[in-house]
Parts: sequence; C-alpha cells; structure tokens
Amino acid sequence: MPAPISLEELKSKGRSVTEFEEYLPSSYARYIDWEKLEEPEIVQYLSPRAIYEYQLIFIKSYVNVLGKYGVIPSRITAEIVQKLNGKNVPYRRQQEWEDKLRHDIRGLIRASQEVLSREARYYIYLGLTSYDVVNSAWSAALRDVSYEVIVPKGVELSRILIKRAREEKKTILVGRTHKQHAAPTTVGHWLLEILGGVMPLLGEQLNLSDNLRGKVSGFVGTSAAQKLLFGEKVHPRKLEKETLSLMHLLPDPLTGQVVHQTYYMPYFSNLIGIAGNLAKFGEDIRNFQQTEVSEICEQRLSEQVGSSTGAHKRNPIDSENIGGHWRQILPKIISVYEDFVTDFQRDLRSSSNLRYYGSEIPFITYHMLRRSAKIAKNMTIRREKMMENLSMTKGLISAEPVQLALQVYCIKKNLDIDTHEYVRKLSDRAVNENINFLSIIKDDSLISDMLTSLSIADRTVLLSPEKYIGTVEEDIEYLTNTWETQLDEIENRIKQHLENVSYL
Repeated sequence: MPAPISLEELKSKGRSVTEFEEYLPSSYARYIDWEKLEEPEIVQYLSPRAIYEYQLIFIKSYVNVLGKYGVIPSRITAEIVQKLNGKNVPYRRQQEWEDKLRHDIRGLIRASQEVLSREARYYIYLGLTSYDVVNSAWSAALRDVSYEVIVPKGVELSRILIKRAREEKKTILVGRTHKQHAAPTTVGHWLLEILGGVMPLLGEQLNLSDNLRGKVSGFVGTSAAQKLLFGEKVHPRKLEKETLSLMHLLPDPLTGQVVHQTYYMPYFSNLIGIAGNLAKFGEDIRNFQQTEVSEICEQRLSEQVGSSTGAHKRNPIDSENIGGHWRQILPKIISVYEDFVTDFQRDLRSSSNLRYYGSEIPFITYHMLRRSAKIAKNMTIRREKMMENLSMTKGLISAEPVQLALQVYCIKKNLDIDTHEYVRKLSDRAVNENINFLSIIKDDSLISDMLTSLSIADRTVLLSPEKYIGTVEEDIEYLTNTWETQLDEIENRIKQHLENVSYL
C-alpha cells in the first residue's frame, strides 16, 4: 500500500522536526535528509503517526465485517469507513485525548467519535480490546515496511555487490586470517563473502513478514464479547479471520490478550542478522582503508574533507557510521526477547518496549543498508596497492601450497618427513635473513626435486602466489548468476505485494 505518510508531507514537516532535534530522546532524525527525501523512510510506516493510521485501518476493517453480517446498519458502516482517516481524525487530536484519559486506544476512540454521528460513534469499538488494535496495526506496518522499504534496499545493495564482484573477479587481494597474510583471494570473492551472509536473510525477511499475526479475540483472548454481542450473526472466529484478511494478515490461532512474541522475535532477529553482515562489511572497509593497508577506500578519491586538522586524511565516515549503528542495534534484541514474558495475559511493559525497538531496529537496519549501498557503489579499488601488499611478505604466501605439494611428494617417495615443520623452518629462515621465500625453496634440494616432478601448470601455481586462487573465478560466475535469479524472485514477490495489498 502507499505509505501512510507521504514523502511530500515529510518534506513539508522536515524543517520543523529538525528544529526540535536537540530535545528529542534519539538522534535518528539526524540521519534523514529532510531536504531531499528521494527514497522511502521508515518513519512513513513506523512512526507513532503512521502506526495510528494503521490502527484506524484496523477499526474500519472490523466495522466493515460487522456490517457485512448485519450487526451494524449498512449506512453506519459506510459512515465509519468514510470518515475514519488521519485527515478527519488527526493524530494530534488522539494525543490530546490520550493526555486526558491516559490511554492511547481510548484516546483514538474518543477522537474518532467526534467526527461521527451520534448513532455511529457507539459501533466503532464493540467487543475489542486495545491489543486487537495495536498488535494488528504493528503487524501490518512491519510487514509493509519490509516489503516496501527494507528488502528493496537490500536488493539494491545486492545487485551493486554482484556488479562489482564481476568487475573485480580477477583482482588479486591478499586473504587474511588473524589480520595476517594467509593466501590470495580476489576482491570479487571478498564481496561475495559479504553478500553470502545477506542473501539468505532477504528472502527470509519476506517470509517472516508474511507470518506476522493479528488478533480480534478481545479481552484476555476468549472472544467472549464477540460471542455475546454478535454470536448469532457471525462466529467470532469468522469475524477475526475476515477482519484480518482485509489487512492481509493471518490470526494468531489462540492468544491471551496479546499476539505471541513468537511471531515478532524472528522478524527482528533476522533484521539484526542483516545488520551484522553490514557491520562486517563496514569493518572490512575500515581495515582496508587504514594507511598501512590502503587497498580500498570507501569513497571515490575526491575532495572529501577527512579531518578537522589533518588535511591529508580521508576518513571512512560511512563505514564507521555503520559500525556505530551496529553497536546500537545489537542490544535491542534483548528487548525483543524480554517481551516473551507478561504478567498472565498482559501488562504494560511490552507496550513501552515495543515503541522503541519496533521502529528502531527496522530504522537502523535500513540506514545501514543505505550506507552500505553507497559504499559499494563508490568505493575505490586500488589494484596496484594490492599487488604491492601481496609481495610484502616476499613469497611467504606460497607456504601453504608448497607444504601440501611436498607432503604428497614425500608420500609417493616413501619419505618420513614432517613437511609442515620442514616448510616452517624454511619460512623462518626467509624472515630472519630477509630473503625471498621462493628463492629459498628453489635452492632447497628436496623441494627442488619436488618442483621438477610437477606439471608446468602446478609448478607455476606454487611459484606465482597470485595464481593460487582455486575455484574463485568460477565460484563468482556461478553464484552471481544464482543470486541474480533469487533477487528476481524477491523483486517479483515485492511487485505482487504492491499490486495486492491495499486497505479500506
């Protein structure tokens, strides 16, 4: 569906929001470009105003089903459906009533009743409890924001990474473990390492979004009010199913007063999984950009100012922003798990908790996706520096293939030699005497004999570290094609959502 809050409205309000930024409990407004607003924003779906709009949609859906079965006169149903919207019943008016009554849903009802006829005002909340409204609204909003904002941005990032991986599939990069040179890889392979963590989570985010649930089971979840009031005309289960179908939701099969946290927990956990992979991407970029490595810069080398005092610097600002947001998002999963526990059927702890993590986890994930896409698109690959760093250890990066080939040779020759220890001593000598490792192994009689026994192709791999990259290139070709197909499928699901999901 179209976002409850349009970009045009955000644009018009943006300046006034930033004026009050210093008074806000969160700095997230800092990361929204209120002037441009060329892309969707999480606040269009998960801000208090947006959730309020979803709550109005739920009430209209409920009333519509009651009207269908003759519980409410058709003219009353039509009046409520027509008049109940954010324009006629402004969020600010609901807030004023909430301040008086100290209850958000009672405030919504009183504000709504002000625009309805005397007869209609008594029908809009019959048989409901607050979390019928709240849970159903949040579930629809969280589903929509995944389909319409978060996952599309994830697809955009994925396609950029695929494009760059293909461009850099032959670009030799030092593979590192424990921050030390290990074996060669390529930039393309590294980029697909990052994408390999993100890809499974994008489709799963849609699956988890589709499994979010609503409820229309009333006070403590027994449907007692619906059975008492409407049981002769429509069964409570049928009323619940048809109401939620208008919001494209399934019911939680049996609830207390709230939808089970079982449905929300994996949704938010999956988002944090996406964010974790982006944090890894940002951290790698930071390490690549440090002076001693200097292999990849997150930006195009330009006139960016990197330091308030050091005119020579280019700081990895976006990468460090991603890292900072990872520190913010990770602890919030604790809040999600805390909401499994309520006092019997319900208490207010989850109410205040959800107001924070319900919008903040999606917001931070989306912001990290957006920054990551910017980095992936603009980063500078410094190929010459990569080759320079590859040669820094003077051939030692060939120690693994030499040791493995020597091990096979000794088996064939029935030689009882610990080849790992043998090559380790040669490596130590290369380091201590500052001699190229490849020169040392060529002069060693055992290894020289082993090299002579190899094919020209295998010998070349051992003596040319940049050629020891295994199946990297074919893996890149296979996976980029495979993942492009998966991204096409995800985009098709998004298209179907946009075509099929609409509300009263």
